Amino acid sequence: MCGPDHPAPSESYTTKENIAASLADDNFVCQEFPVPFKTAAGEPYTYKSFIAYRKDFAGPRPLVMVLPNYAGLKQFDKDQAIFLAKLGYVGLAVDQYAEADSYRYEDRNPVVEVKEGESIGYKSRFSRTVQSTAGDYVNSADVQLWEYMIKSAAPDFDAAKNPMSTAQAQGFAHFTAALGSMNGLLKEKGQWRDLMAHTLDLAKQHPAVHPDYAAGVGYCLGGMSLLEMVRMGCPLQGIVSFHGVLQSNPINIFKDPDFDDTINMAGVTNNYAKGCKVLIENAEHDDLVTPESIALFMKEMGDAGINWQFHNHSQIKHGWTLPPGVWATEYDEQADIRSTHNMIQLFREIFPDHPPRPCSHNAAGAPINVAVDVRLLDDSGAVASGTSASTTTTTVTEAAASGAVTTTTTTVSTPN
Repeated sequence: MCGPDHPAPSESYTTKENIAASLADDNFVCQEFPVPFKTAAGEPYTYKSFIAYRKDFAGPRPLVMVLPNYAGLKQFDKDQAIFLAKLGYVGLAVDQYAEADSYRYEDRNPVVEVKEGESIGYKSRFSRTVQSTAGDYVNSADVQLWEYMIKSAAPDFDAAKNPMSTAQAQGFAHFTAALGSMNGLLKEKGQWRDLMAHTLDLAKQHPAVHPDYAAGVGYCLGGMSLLEMVRMGCPLQGIVSFHGVLQSNPINIFKDPDFDDTINMAGVTNNYAKGCKVLIENAEHDDLVTPESIALFMKEMGDAGINWQFHNHSQIKHGWTLPPGVWATEYDEQADIRSTHNMIQLFREIFPDHPPRPCSHNAAGAPINVAVDVRLLDDSGAVASGTSASTTTTTVTEAAASGAVTTTTTTVSTPN
């Protein structure tokens, strides 16, 4: 989640060069993957997930679901799906929020675009008119904004006597709407679980997806979502949680005295996916993952017979894999690189017949340089077709004093 100690994005999020190049490549597909289901209120709705894969691979590939953070599906999650496609899998960026006037797709990674005196385009807890000039990027580290959000929960709060700047008002609207959507999922646990299971079932019917191989990666809420899939027994070989919350309880981040934390548990039973390997990539200073939370998680997984790993990255905070411009980031490149390699190593383990393809950067643009697996080389030592690496072959012929001639050919693969 986010807090007043998180730095403000200084710019809007933009897709990194390596991902943009793949999107421009005709071999890569990233297209909407509609998931007809229902909302928490039981109304029919089609969620707009996105699927990414390579067309030039022979045969179906393992699926890797991408579960977004509290803000919901946005461009970075689609870019992560493309990165997974570059690695040789099928990436599925999963939509979990039904769009509404109170929280639109474009609101999930907000940038201030209103002018002085205009009303903010969200319909959140209060209707207000902003008072400052436009152009300030929304500041998620604004202590005044957080004090305002906490005060706004008081019964006697008067919005007219507490004016906000453009950035503050939009930030307030984003948080209230996004966290309301997140808590809506957590409070309707049966619908939340069923949506994820249904999305997985539909994805496995796609011709690019292997019917038996599936995994998931998730951020914040996304890590929490994947643990729920493990608890309900979804057929996943492995999951990776990046700064994910370990227990699925509604979060009262605004300290609202009237906050309702009840959970509808109708039809919810645990049938743990014992064959699923769980990898937790955690921050030492994550304010949402306490020592008590970690101990509870370890006991739960141990009692259920789940194979788990827990990596604690030192001196970093919640949100450390999200690149600059994503709400809300505490980006740390070193930890991002390490955790990406840990993720790829898990994929090597759970998908032994589908080794990862060469890749030089992850979705955040961090250098990772995934090595070429020897199984990807043809008889000549060159990287086989369908990979995302370029090769250079050098031949050197040397004549010895004896008159013998030696020819050496070297092939070097450079990940893209």
